[in-house]
Parts: sequence; structure tokens; C-alpha cells
Amino acid sequence: MSISVICACKDRNSPLNVSLNSWLNYKEISEIIIVDWSSSEPLDYLTKIDSRIKIIKVSDKKYFNQPQPLNLAASIATGEYILKLDTDYILSPYYNFIESYFPGKNSFTSGIHNYESPEFYNPETGYFMIDRAGMSVSDLEKYFNSYSPYFKYLTGLLFISKENFNKGGGYNENLGKCYAFEDDEIFKRLRLMGLNEKKLEHDYHIIHIPHPDKKRI
Repeated sequence: MSISVICACKDRNSPLNVSLNSWLNYKEISEIIIVDWSSSEPLDYLTKIDSRIKIIKVSDKKYFNQPQPLNLAASIATGEYILKLDTDYILSPYYNFIESYFPGKNSFTSGIHNYESPEFYNPETGYFMIDRAGMSVSDLEKYFNSYSPYFKYLTGLLFISKENFNKGGGYNENLGKCYAFEDDEIFKRLRLMGLNEKKLEHDYHIIHIPHPDKKRI
């Protein structure tokens, strides 16, 4: 089994330097293809860390884009499986993410959490509420973790066979020229293809590095 990690980056060098080392821990990852979308500080130096790292430089792009660089990376990927990660996603060294969330041939793994919120709408107060008295410590932990920045921003993850990625048409480049809703959109199309969706648990196999919202602008 071989896995190609694909990633798009524009001026997110600092978190990438942290995340990248966690990806390199996995022998199943045969290559890491990073599209440098006109970063102020080029990413070429990363290729000196490990021979599996490949940098594709795209110049003269003022604004960040997700679908185009991801499709570009996927088009040269040689692995049987594609694992799309954001620059600020860390694979924990204490758990085996690939073993736990491997999608197989008829499934895909999304960054959506497999968690049903216990919140209910109270018409008297006009607010959504929870019955904390009826929840166990484990239930409360999962509930609060669902709001944690370590988990709630993992929606950009996709783990899928390259065959199914290509059948689905990759990421939709018609959504716009900049940052859009490409993750939710591709998940919907993969479900319509009849693929089973594996969702994440709050189990620390993978975490998101928290950061201010201005980093997304």
C-alpha cells in the first residue's frame, strides 16, 4: 500500500514545518506533494528534509486557492491512496491514524466528526441547551471536544483511493477562484457515488493546530 499526501500552502510555512514531521513518521506515506501557491518564503528547502517531499511552485497568485492546487498535486500522485491534509494538521505519533481510518476500496474518510450533538432547542428560552445532569463524564468530554479548535477544524481532511478520487472528478474548481467550500462539496459527490463515509472520532489520532481566524484571511 502506498499513500500520497497532497497539500496546498500559501504563507503557512510555520505550521507546515510542525505538521510535516508528523506525516513523515508513516512509512505507508510514499510521497508528500505540497503545492506552494506563491508563498512569500518559497518552500523548496523542505525537499532537503526527506526524499519523499515534492514541492510544486505556482507563481504570481495573489490570493490563496484550494481546489486548483489540490487537483494539481493529485494529478501527479503515484500512490494507490490520496490523503489530503491541511498545513496545520498533525498526525499523532501515539496512535496509528492510517490503520484506524483506512478507507478501503468502497469508502472514503472525511474530516467530519462522527458525533451527534445532545443539544436541543428550548422554545421557552429561545436557546439550544443540553441536559448535563443526564450526561456521563465521557459524554461531556465528547461534547466539549466538538467545540475544541483541536478537532472542529479537521473538515479539510480526505482519505480516499486515487481511483475513486479520479472517478469523482477531484475538487470542484468552479466554486470560485479563492478559498471556498470545496471539502463539503466533494464529500457530497462521493456519497452520491455510493461510497461509504468514515467519520472521525475525538480520539486524538489527528489534531488541528489552533490559530486566530485572521490566519484564514
